[in-house]
Amino acid sequence: MSQEDYLKLALDCCYDLLIDPKYQWPASFNDVMKKKFIESFLEYYQESEDYEKCAQLQETYKKILK
Repeated sequence: MSQEDYLKLALDCCYDLLIDPKYQWPASFNDVMKKKFIESFLEYYQESEDYEKCAQLQETYKKILK
């Protein structure tokens, strides 16, 4: 497995956590940190043209903005 494959696997695992409605952010993450974290995932999935994941992440992002 290549380094890129491992990166994709790690990001996909984090993605699964982020979209889980039961997921609890670490207490040390404020809203700005959460937004930046999700924005980096959005950028990755946009570049890889995985728009379904982008849509799910947008929903998570909107919840943080509330």
